[in-house]
Amino acid sequence: MEILTLPTAEAACVRAAEIVAQAVVVRPEAALGLPTGRTPVPIYAELVRRRRAGGLRLGAVRAFGLDELWGVPASAPASFRRELDGAFYRHVDIVAANIYALDGAAADATAEAAAYEAALGRAGGLDLALLGIGGNGHIAFNEPGSPFASRTRLGKLLQCAAASHHQGDNDGGEVLTQRERAGDRKQRDDVDAQHAAAQAAHQIGQHDQRDQRG
Repeated sequence: MEILTLPTAEAACVRAAEIVAQAVVVRPEAALGLPTGRTPVPIYAELVRRRRAGGLRLGAVRAFGLDELWGVPASAPASFRRELDGAFYRHVDIVAANIYALDGAAADATAEAAAYEAALGRAGGLDLALLGIGGNGHIAFNEPGSPFASRTRLGKLLQCAAASHHQGDNDGGEVLTQRERAGDRKQRDDVDAQHAAAQAAHQIGQHDQRDQRG
């Protein structure tokens, strides 16, 4: 595991985008795990900039949205799929058939989670997951105490996690989320831009307690 400390949040996001771009250069059909929220927005903006500059091709990439609010259809303003569309997908050349998202409006959460896991299996697992650590330590909406061996499932969000995501339209606070077990399927990189930004903010005059990522 390598922990990078960058001087600013902006530098951390540029570096995270660079790591994603490098992964795609090495494996053009890479399977990427992509989150929503405030933290990855500058990362997506940098990837869009690189695509428009002609230096990044994403046509063969498989994109997996990491979670979705339960009971929220993809067309709703609060939908994570819609958020990824606006921040990233519609601005790059990712093929629609290669975009995988949990359906928050599905009739059966268990069946939806199983279908998503099957799609992950067909992709051979994730090559790279872009993750953030929340204020209470949640990782990609896996709240503290979530089993490390857990898979895609319906989970209950703590109030602070729901609030921090700025998606206040889901009164139930339930989310379909994907957790990739450490070391499964293939080697990959985990990019935690929020952790890097937090390190950058505290690097002067103190030593931060490092969060471990699997």
